[in-house]
Amino acid sequence: MPQVLKRLVIGRAMRSEELGETLLPKRLALPIFASDPLSSVAYATQEILLVLTVGGTAFLYLTPWVAACVVALMVITAVTPTNITMAVIPIAAMVVAAFFDFGRWKVRHWNRLLRTEQAPAIRGAAHRARIINRFGAVTTALVLVIVLLTKFTQGAWLAVVAALLLRLMMRGIRRHYDAVAAELAVDDLHAESVRPSKVHGIVLVAKLHKPTLRALGYAQAFRPDTLEALSVAVEKDAVDALKEQWAAFDVRVPLKVLDSPYREITKPVVGYVREYRRANPQEAVAVFIPEYVVGHWWEHLLHNQSALWLKSRLLFTPGVMVISVPWQLSSAPKADHPVRRAPGAVRRGEPAANVDNLPRTGG
Repeated sequence: MPQVLKRLVIGRAMRSEELGETLLPKRLALPIFASDPLSSVAYATQEILLVLTVGGTAFLYLTPWVAACVVALMVITAVTPTNITMAVIPIAAMVVAAFFDFGRWKVRHWNRLLRTEQAPAIRGAAHRARIINRFGAVTTALVLVIVLLTKFTQGAWLAVVAALLLRLMMRGIRRHYDAVAAELAVDDLHAESVRPSKVHGIVLVAKLHKPTLRALGYAQAFRPDTLEALSVAVEKDAVDALKEQWAAFDVRVPLKVLDSPYREITKPVVGYVREYRRANPQEAVAVFIPEYVVGHWWEHLLHNQSALWLKSRLLFTPGVMVISVPWQLSSAPKADHPVRRAPGAVRRGEPAANVDNLPRTGG
């Protein structure tokens, strides 16, 4: 069956005596068939194609995007009316201006590199890259000038305004970073590294629970010169209960309660810390704030709101360090179940044991 199809498509095979008219003279056969022995003996053609193929695969990831852009431009040009196509001119001018600025910046980058680099291989690559970027900058500049001269009144002026605004914004950002760097530069190492005379620790307390005890423990581990617990009297009954619990548990940290007739928390705490700083300017104040670590997005709306407001206000006070003491709730990642720790387990580095895995006692 294949032979029949081959004969129908190609025809019958020619006899030997019929091949005389198909033979090539030597002057034509030599250059035509010379590539076959070359590839068979030296494999030069195959090796060249192999190298080019391997080198081209490095840019295969760009093929779909370039093809998509080309197809999109062709479709837009084909189906878009002329008036809408003209409206795209400002955008095209802005893009060309951006590419021109990028090419100019890259040329300056290679110039700075060539002034300091000594390695011949790197200098050669930099020279080649600078030539390519110069060609791109000149080409885009020429396109930009042509677009501005021919389509300035049809919307290309927007590119000029946008470029000027963008340049002013970039220069402002650069000046800001330069000013910050100058402000943070160390002039006198001895003067800048002077330690505070004392450190006063403050632990913010809403109620006496596990996060509060952890914050008190971490604050004591920092060994400040003085330490106190600070609470705000939002509700009288809650403050009385807190004082009773404080005395019942025999907490060895003095508790100070601030009055808040308007049920506000942030203003009394910030005022107390700033007043302490004014009275003791040589001391540093470390404020420990217990915070909840939650696992659901809606829990962020229900917890830590007061802590966020306090931190945002205290961070603007010179000489005050704000320290967050996290407490992972059961919904937090890697804490799906409550854990039970023995006293001192954190200090000894003992792993936490899940409540479900602990042996049960009693009935």
